[in-house]
Amino acid sequence: MRNRVEALAEMIKGYQYIDDPYYLAEVLSERPLKSAILNKRLITNRDLITNILKESYPDLKCISYGRQDACMTRYNIGSHLFHHMGLYYITNYVNSLYPILINLDRVNGIILDISAAPGGKTFLISNYLYPDKPLIIANDPYKRRLSRLTSNINRLGLDNVIVTSYMGEDFPLIDDIKLIIFDAPCTSIDQFYKNPDDVLKNLRNINKYVRIQRSILKRMYEVLSVDGILVYSTCTLTIEECEEVAEYGIKLGLKVLKPKNIPAKYYKGVTEWNNKKYDSSISNTVKILPDLNYKQYSGNIGLLYIAVFKKV
Repeated sequence: MRNRVEALAEMIKGYQYIDDPYYLAEVLSERPLKSAILNKRLITNRDLITNILKESYPDLKCISYGRQDACMTRYNIGSHLFHHMGLYYITNYVNSLYPILINLDRVNGIILDISAAPGGKTFLISNYLYPDKPLIIANDPYKRRLSRLTSNINRLGLDNVIVTSYMGEDFPLIDDIKLIIFDAPCTSIDQFYKNPDDVLKNLRNINKYVRIQRSILKRMYEVLSVDGILVYSTCTLTIEECEEVAEYGIKLGLKVLKPKNIPAKYYKGVTEWNNKKYDSSISNTVKILPDLNYKQYSGNIGLLYIAVFKKV
């Protein structure tokens, strides 16, 4: 693994906000800390459920933030019966912050999750808004991923979600789409701990991902209603896939919104890199890197870039 860590450090060292690329690559090689997000639909007694879980996982810590409860443990909480019953969903810690980062409140219209499998963002949004139950379209173009997406939706009891399977670039025009979640296919540096060779290969083919990201983003701009919100996110850190795609969104006609109350250390989006200047509002995008948060959380919380846009 050490040779792969060195290779990743070499490939990311040119990004200006990375002080120690080798340390960041080492952190990314660790399994991320997980959060179990409690399912508000199916849990009527939070304390009872968490107390039972603590009998099996003595280090379990549960916190409430925003409109959700999250529990953290270093044990494999996915093997518990409660997980199979749909009482919680497990995700990287940084992903559990998603509804807070996008300032989610009430959505008076349809929500589209354009790259939804395996269903984590769909659940987070639906669970955060509950008991409001706006219609959510969970879309994924790849048939091999749909079974897991559908399984999670059924297990978690998401009765306001329908599943579709369109290529993102070809999603049909539908009236009243007020929120789009575009968790983009990317070089997936966040997955380095699990698939290091795939990540290194992805980085060598970065332009392929940029083309896909821009193509889908353009279609999402067309699909989104005026005054609607579009959330663009990746699990990577490259400026080509993060800030430069956000810059493309601005050129399409999207306005970057400023986030509030970010519960983790982060970098602001860069507005100048490699002799190129970007719109000043790119600084309102957020890049959460695990090395910044390692000491506070005693582990790798995961990696997330997020840009929140409004169609004006």
